[in-house]
Amino acid sequence: MIKNYIKIAIRTLGKKKLYSAINIFGLALGVAVCLVIFLFIQDEYSFDEFHTKSDRIYRLEQVRYETPEIPYRPGLSIDTRSPDGITTISYLPLPLGPTLQAQYPEIKRAVRVDYGNAVLRRGTEAFEESITYVDSTFLKTFSFSLLRGNPELALNDPNAIVLREDMAKKYFGDTDPIGRELAITLRNDEKLYTVAGVAENPPSNSSLPFDVLIRIENRPYYEVNMQRWNSNNTPLFLEFAPGADIGAFKKKLDQFTRERFQSTIDDMRSELGVPDDTKVFELAMTPLTGIHLNAAVNWPNVSNPLYSYILGGIALLILGIACINYVTLALARSSGRAREVGIRKSSGARRGQIATQFWGETQLLTVLAMLIGVGLAELSLPHFNEMAGKSLEIDYLRNIPFLSAVLGITLLTGFIAGSYPALVLARYNPVKVLKGSRTVSFKPKMTKALLVLQYSLSIFLIVSSLIMYRQLDYVSSKNIGYNADQLLFIPTHTGWTEEGTRLMERFREELRGTPGIEHISGMAPAFTRGYNRYGFRVDGVFKSAVIYYVDHKFIETMGIELLKGRDFSKDRPTDKTESVIVNEALVDMMDWEDPVGRQLPWKGAENPSTVIGVVRDFHFQSLESPIDPMLLHMDPEHGGISGIAVKLQAGAISETLPVIQETWESVAPLAPFDYWFQDEAVARQYEAHRKWLSIMGGSTFLAILIASMGLFGLAGITVVNKTREIGIRKVLGARLEQILLFLNRDLVKLVGVSLLLAGPVSWYVMQQWLIDFAYHIEIKGWVFLVSALAVLGIAGLTVSYHSVKASLINPAESLKHE
Repeated sequence: MIKNYIKIAIRTLGKKKLYSAINIFGLALGVAVCLVIFLFIQDEYSFDEFHTKSDRIYRLEQVRYETPEIPYRPGLSIDTRSPDGITTISYLPLPLGPTLQAQYPEIKRAVRVDYGNAVLRRGTEAFEESITYVDSTFLKTFSFSLLRGNPELALNDPNAIVLREDMAKKYFGDTDPIGRELAITLRNDEKLYTVAGVAENPPSNSSLPFDVLIRIENRPYYEVNMQRWNSNNTPLFLEFAPGADIGAFKKKLDQFTRERFQSTIDDMRSELGVPDDTKVFELAMTPLTGIHLNAAVNWPNVSNPLYSYILGGIALLILGIACINYVTLALARSSGRAREVGIRKSSGARRGQIATQFWGETQLLTVLAMLIGVGLAELSLPHFNEMAGKSLEIDYLRNIPFLSAVLGITLLTGFIAGSYPALVLARYNPVKVLKGSRTVSFKPKMTKALLVLQYSLSIFLIVSSLIMYRQLDYVSSKNIGYNADQLLFIPTHTGWTEEGTRLMERFREELRGTPGIEHISGMAPAFTRGYNRYGFRVDGVFKSAVIYYVDHKFIETMGIELLKGRDFSKDRPTDKTESVIVNEALVDMMDWEDPVGRQLPWKGAENPSTVIGVVRDFHFQSLESPIDPMLLHMDPEHGGISGIAVKLQAGAISETLPVIQETWESVAPLAPFDYWFQDEAVARQYEAHRKWLSIMGGSTFLAILIASMGLFGLAGITVVNKTREIGIRKVLGARLEQILLFLNRDLVKLVGVSLLLAGPVSWYVMQQWLIDFAYHIEIKGWVFLVSALAVLGIAGLTVSYHSVKASLINPAESLKHE
């Protein structure tokens, strides 16, 4: 019997090639989307699980409550961004780790991990690389495999380094690097280090990426910072002993916090004006496997679990649309199989057997769709990886959850798509069918309801894509307050030191008068490359501001508008140590009416600086953040040039860049010539949002494409139901355009209902997304109207085939339909 069912199913699919192709392609697209997004979500939730001790490793964090009534609830949720009033920071005092390990026996190891940059040199080749400073026990706690070297011993020597595999090949080629030396420049001090290990490239789902591992004792100012409990500069991981009671340790940690950080807690309570029993500060812990999806804390490669929920919802909705399409298309051609059902029933077939036959056809079609869907997933993965910043791949042999997902999606899709048509067709009355009726009329209310759901999703996706596009266009075109065009930045590779300032001055002198160069200046740090924040007290009230070290030509080079006072001057020696220029936000924070000449104690009450100028607010951070209070200074005791800014004339890049490189190699022969253009750096701040815009755009296209297939099926049902009525109208004199309007008027109603459903939802969701930006567009009503018209236009084109075909049928043929 099963063999007979398969033969009939194959024969039926072959007879209706167009409908079969549409069904298979629609389901294949739905399956492909589900599989790709399954891989994405699987990767998101697999971060750091490869560490054998992942269940015993936690990252320590400090939590500050500016609004004490908001409780802190660490862990995963739909959206882990911190609410306003809570700040969670992964940087802690450098001596905290050794102190906790020595005091609490349940802590097996305390491992400090921090990131920085340094120049690595072998012979005459030098490159700036990312450096990861770690304790000697790093490779004992974390399960990073060494291709060469012993993980128990590799970092025992303070002058040893461990390279990841591709870094070892970069500097040593195919030769064994163990025991070889590399020169590393840290804070202008070049020193030789011996390679003691080569690590396998860390997996892409690691929250601790590294290129070069070096002992944390080599980090600049290590000895000084080991004496500072008020300086937060080092992330800390705790590995607990097997069987340790984490809950009991948390109580001990709270007691430790009250003892060690009492002055910090008292200061915060005083500033907030809250009672002594109010919690304003604590140390919290996040499990290693929860770091990646904890968006409340700034960390490399962190993600928001909300994205997984959104993508998972989109995948299910697209697959649902594909299943709806199958139902509508099955109903559209079911009248052609009514006689078959009648004959089978009159021959003794039971309803269950007929339902099984039709469900089996669906399952066969779904299996074909699954095979094509897997192929589509393979083809689309490179493009999706580029959009999502992933390196996903399908492992058919070892990824058992993926194979289970393929099987589950196939069976579930076949069951959902085939159940309703099978049950409807199995209910046909053989007597009525065999009496000669050629058609069976349907009331497609359910189909219309499902189609409204399809269009609601389509409108939602179009509205979301339009708003995301407009917002990204807004942040890209908004005047940021300084001229980032034709602005070249060159890192000095010296850190924030006077050596960097001297290097900039030599470099500027060598390029003086070079055609194509307008200005040369410098700063630390460069915009979009971090910032430095100082805290200070004014009349007992805590204030803070972002600090940039600059030289006297900075404002002119950057094109920043000076509103009041004057610029820095090289001819006034006191400008270096006693003067600052502030922005409007700082003036507002200080509540100054006339800021020029006022004293600002940013270096301490005993050493205030004089405000000599005020610049118009400009966006030195992304537009996701409000403009913070900011000051510019030239005090060499508090910085030095780390980035040289070269302002080029329009169209002079190709001619001038070789000259700049040649000059750099002459004034800094041991430092690599690296550079970036500031306008590109500004644009990269929104790269994650652009990736999501691409994903939303692709989802919108697929949803509309598959929904249009469903509408094609609905149009077929409409023609079946109204063929006779069309003939009567034509006999009574109806023109072609009137019949087209008659056939398509329901379409306008369906799109209208969809707009009413999708409009409020899309407005709310995108309003929440826009909150991420301190500066954003307003959602206009025309966005919803354009989206609805787009859906209506696409739908109209989709049904035009059936509508025109039905309108052109000879009335004599139409009136024969029963």
